[in-house]
Amino acid sequence: MSPAHRFYTALQQHDWRAMNACYHPEARFHDPVFGHLDADGVRAMWELLLSRGTDLRLAYEVEREGEE
Repeated sequence: MSPAHRFYTALQQHDWRAMNACYHPEARFHDPVFGHLDADGVRAMWELLLSRGTDLRLAYEVEREGEE
């Protein structure tokens, strides 16, 4: 399974542990709500969102895959 499929399948299943395993140890993330996050902050964000948010629905399609 490609990294994109692993990530979005985990998101569909509210599996924050599997999502967190997709992140590089030096990952960085930014958005208007959470601000600038390092890898630990990104992992905590997904745990917070997915352990409490039960109404999340997601459909995705990977149009093109690059190198893994």
